[in-house]
This record gives sequence, C-alpha cells and structure tokens, in this order.
Amino acid sequence: MRDAQGSARPTGFQITIFLIFALVFAFGALIFLMTTVSVLRIQNWYLAAVGLVGTLVCGYFAYTSFRSILRRKYSLYLYQRGFIFQERSLLTVFRWDDISAILHTEKLDNLGHTNHVFAFQRKDGKQLMIDNTFADVLEIGEQVQRAVNKALIPEALAQFKAGKELPFNGLTVSQAGLKKGEEVLPWDEADVEIFSEVTISKKGEKRSWYQMPLQKFANVPVLIALIRYVRKGQEDWGTHLTDEVYSDFDVI
Repeated sequence: MRDAQGSARPTGFQITIFLIFALVFAFGALIFLMTTVSVLRIQNWYLAAVGLVGTLVCGYFAYTSFRSILRRKYSLYLYQRGFIFQERSLLTVFRWDDISAILHTEKLDNLGHTNHVFAFQRKDGKQLMIDNTFADVLEIGEQVQRAVNKALIPEALAQFKAGKELPFNGLTVSQAGLKKGEEVLPWDEADVEIFSEVTISKKGEKRSWYQMPLQKFANVPVLIALIRYVRKGQEDWGTHLTDEVYSDFDVI
C-alpha cells in the first residue's frame, strides 16, 4: 500500500467563531475611531474607554480563534501494516491486525453536506474517530477499512471453523447458528437481509428476529464473509445481499 497522508482542516464552527470576533473587532475599531473624534469635540472620555476595552477584548478573541485554527495539527499517515495518527506531537499507532472493529456512519449537516465518520477500535479498547475535518476522510477511511478487512476476515473465519463464537452488535455467530441473548437460530432456519439494515428473520415468518441499522453495525464485511462461508454448504439458505453491499465492503 502506498503511503498517504490526510491533514485536518478547520471546522465550520471554528471559522464561524473567528469571523464573528473579527467582524466585531472591526466594528469596535470603527466605533472607537468615531468615539475618539467625539472625545476631541465633547470630551466624552467614558465612551472612549468603553470603546477601547471592547475593541481590545474582541481583538484578543479573534486572535486566539485564528491561532486555534492554525494550531490544528491532526494528521493521519497510512503505511503497509497500519496507520499513525498524529495530534500535535503525540503519535498513536493502529496496526491492521490490532484493530478489532470499524464503524462507518454518514450524517447530513444543516447545509445538506454529507459528513463521513469512521470509528476505529483497537483490541486493547483504544478508540479513534475521524470525520470531515480531514479533507480526504472518505478515501482514507475506505483504505483503512479494506486493509483491516484483509486482517479481520481470515482471523474470523479461522475462529468460526474452530467452533468459537464471534460477537457482533447484540448478535453472536457460530457454527450452531445465530444467537441473540439466550435464543439460538440455526443457520438452516434463518433468512438474512443486508440492505440499509441487517435484518434476520425465521424462515416463513415476516416478523424480524434481529434488526440493526447498517450504520450502527460494526464489521459488516466480516459478517458477510461468514455468510458466504456458510452458504457454500447451504445453497438454498435464504440470504439477500445487494451488489452495492458486496462492492462497498470488498470482502473477497
């Protein structure tokens, strides 16, 4: 994998705060100049002092807001075996084989723009989230997801073949079937649909046995890989996966 870098950009909130203080500072400076002229005519020193203090305060906040924008030192570097997240001088390492879960969500902001959020969790519990503060967040997140899938899926399949249980979001997968709480649904009695939601139902029943929005279900590619493995021996097993799901998660 070729090295790549994504640097954080200032958020809309930061820019808005800076512009507000900058405009107030400019307005205050104008008022101060006008007040100074008035002082020379009517000796109104009180108004001049208020204008000066207000202008200096707004100028200070405009300056600190501008510095906070310049000081955003978030970077993410992709390498062959993992990535490094840098926050100023602090470096955090995430190896592909040390990441246990990835969750990708999409949200619309007030302006109708799509905000992509990728959440990564290491096996030791360390978590990291990146969003649109990174200019290339979608490209970076998808590269990380593909690399992690190549590490997670073989490990999950090996555990599955060894008879172990694999936990997902309120769902456990094993050779015995799908488990929710204490209830087990055998593979040959399960219908699974993965579209905008992960939906599992018992054959012949319309009511969902398990349901979870896709954007809240971590490691969907791993689940799809397990489903494919089970289907090899059960061609008539009811499973419905869109081509979009297959292509998005690249689990081959």
